[in-house]
Amino acid sequence: MPERSARSHRESAERRTSLRSNLAVSFVSLLLVLAALEIWFRLHPVGEIQTNNEYYHRTRTGGEKRFGVPFNSWSERIDPAVDFRGYYAKSDYTVTYHFDQHGARWLESAAREPRGRAIVVLGDSFTYGSGLHYEDTWVRQLERRLDAGGDPTTLYDFGESGADTRRCLAIYEALDPSPPHGEVLYALNVNDVVSFGTSEVIRNQLLGTPLDRYSRLVEFVLYRLNTSIGRRLKLAYLTSPAVFERSRYRRNFPAIGELARAAADRGARFRIVLLPVLIDLEAEGFRPVYDELSRRLAAEGIPVLEITDSVRGRRDSDLWILPVDQHPNEVASALFAERLYALWGTGRGVAESGDASAR
Repeated sequence: MPERSARSHRESAERRTSLRSNLAVSFVSLLLVLAALEIWFRLHPVGEIQTNNEYYHRTRTGGEKRFGVPFNSWSERIDPAVDFRGYYAKSDYTVTYHFDQHGARWLESAAREPRGRAIVVLGDSFTYGSGLHYEDTWVRQLERRLDAGGDPTTLYDFGESGADTRRCLAIYEALDPSPPHGEVLYALNVNDVVSFGTSEVIRNQLLGTPLDRYSRLVEFVLYRLNTSIGRRLKLAYLTSPAVFERSRYRRNFPAIGELARAAADRGARFRIVLLPVLIDLEAEGFRPVYDELSRRLAAEGIPVLEITDSVRGRRDSDLWILPVDQHPNEVASALFAERLYALWGTGRGVAESGDASAR
C-alpha cells in the first residue's frame, strides 16, 4: 500500500509538471505568435485604421479665421505626420484661405471681375473646401469645366464651416445686393439637416488606451471590433427613417424652402446639389437617406442635382483630406465636379427640366 501511494504521488507530480511545462510552451508560443503579428502590422500598416484625432487637433491656424469677410486671408498649417498622401508637402504643409471683395472664397485676397453668368454657391465645409487649396475644391473645378466647355461662369463660393441650412439662409440674406447673380446653388450635405458629424461614425470609442497607442496589433483588433459592431450600430441609427422626425431636420428642412423663395424674390434660379457622405461608400449605407431627401425636395418643387453616386464603390479613406478627417480631398472634389458637370452641362438638363429625382 505505501508503494502504491508513493507511485500515485509521483505520477500526480509528473502530470502536474507536464501540465506546467505544456502551459509554459503554449504561453511562449502565443507570445511568439503575437510578437510576429505585431511586427507584421508594423511592417504592413492597415490604411483604414482611424485615430480619434480630428483635423483641428492636427492644424495650427494663422490669422483670423472668419468667413464672408471681404479681402480676408487666413491659413492652416497641417501636421506633416498625418500627410500620408503628400498633398500638403508641395505648399510647406500650409493651406491659405483667401476671400474676394464679396467675401467669397477665391484664389487670392483681391477683387475679381465676373465672367459670363454669376452663381452664388452656398454650403458647409464640403463646399468652401476645408483643408484644400482653392483650385482643388469642387466649386473651382466645376468653374473650370464650365469655362472649358464654352460656358464661362463665375461661381461665388460662400461655403462656411459648420453651416446648416438656416445658416446658409442667413448668409444669403446678408449678401443683398451684391454680388449680382442669376442663380443660387445650395450644396446640401446630409448633416445640414440630419444631426451628426461624419467623424462620429469613424470615431472608435475603444481606442485611446495606452495599449493601442503602442501596439499596432491591439489597434487593429479594436478597429475591427468597432467596424463590425459599433460602426454598424451608428450607421443604422443615422440612416433610419427616424432621422426625418428629429429636431435638427424639423428646424432645417423648412429653411430650404425659405432659401428658394429668397432666391426667387431676387430673380435668381435656385437648385440643390445633394452631396455624398464619404463613409460606407461600398455598401452605400446612406442611400435610403439620399433617396428620401430627394423625394421630399421634389415634393417641394425644388430641382435637385443628385451627385451622391459620383463616389459609389470607392474606398472611403482614399477620398479624405487626411486619415483623421473625412472632408473631401482633391480626388473626391474632382469626382463631384465631373458628375455635376455631366448632369448640368451648360445649364440645361436635369435641373432645367425640373426632374428633381433624376440621377
